[in-house]
Amino acid sequence: MLNEEIKSKEQEMESLEEKKEQIEGEVAGLQKDISTLIEKIKRKEEEMNQIEEEIKKLQKETVQLQDKINSRTARLESQARSVQTQANPQDIASLLASSENLSDFLGRINVIGQLMDANQDIMKTQIDDKRTLEDKERQYKNKQEKMQAIRNQLEVDQEKLSTQRSTLENKIIQIVEQYNLTATEREGIINEQTIIAKQTTALTQKIQEKNQKVQVEKKVQANKDLKTVNPPEPNNDKETNVNSRWILPANGIVTSRYGWRTHPVFGNQRFHKGIDIAGSGSIIASRSGKVITASYNNGLGYYIEIDHGDGYKSVYSHLQPNMLVSSGQEVAQGQPIGIMGTTGVSTGVHLDFQIYKNGSTVDPSQYLGI
Repeated sequence: MLNEEIKSKEQEMESLEEKKEQIEGEVAGLQKDISTLIEKIKRKEEEMNQIEEEIKKLQKETVQLQDKINSRTARLESQARSVQTQANPQDIASLLASSENLSDFLGRINVIGQLMDANQDIMKTQIDDKRTLEDKERQYKNKQEKMQAIRNQLEVDQEKLSTQRSTLENKIIQIVEQYNLTATEREGIINEQTIIAKQTTALTQKIQEKNQKVQVEKKVQANKDLKTVNPPEPNNDKETNVNSRWILPANGIVTSRYGWRTHPVFGNQRFHKGIDIAGSGSIIASRSGKVITASYNNGLGYYIEIDHGDGYKSVYSHLQPNMLVSSGQEVAQGQPIGIMGTTGVSTGVHLDFQIYKNGSTVDPSQYLGI
């Protein structure tokens, strides 16, 4: 019953895992869009800063040019009033008539010509400056309009960014809430199964002890009946007793055994310290014991190490990140501890299972009977 509930929750989590991967893909897309949008906003802000500097420069140049035009206009108006009120053609004729000689006459004509040319140059400069002023005013207006358009677009982009960030946060919360809820329910069922497994293990040991006692008593009685003086020989095959206590940690096919082999990733000859079981699904504790490590290693990936208290340890490697036990936790034989994965140095989904005896690796096949 409990196994069916766990299986149901695992199927639900697998479904959530697929949905999680889909949402994670959407999250990645949103993050990319947000990054692009942030970069776009940054460029627009830089463009606005540049335009503001150009506008300031235009304003300064416009003020300076306007001052020149105003000053020149004042001089020309003053000169025009002076000519209007004081000068007359007889004065110019009198000036020329009073020349002492031809050379003086020509010189006075040249001076009059220079004065007229100077006034024409001033007027031309005045006209050019007014045109330049009009052009700068047009530039100023265009840049103001451009900056306003950028500012409006920035407001749209920032609103869009805010919406996308909110959507992103909601999707992340959705993943966490749904996944953690199912994981918590599953964890509760597994904990219940752990309690039952411990009780079952203890009951099984008591039954085995009772059966062994009965068998010994039967042998003793049989020897008495046969009047045999030799007592029953104790079973000194400790290794066989130990071997009988290990169970397969996962369902699947053994794809690589203990010993020398060509490494599937690095391609050279290396000693394989365990056995590889390819497949999928839950990983269970091969024997009861205490978890001493539940962590991550670059080579092993996510892995769990269990101390069985009699010189033996077992190691389960390349698991998925969502391990079901933690360091210091007591586990019963057959208790689910993780999910088969492909983390660390791995070429596919599998379990690398190792057994240590007094600090040295031994062939797990001999203990599992495979």
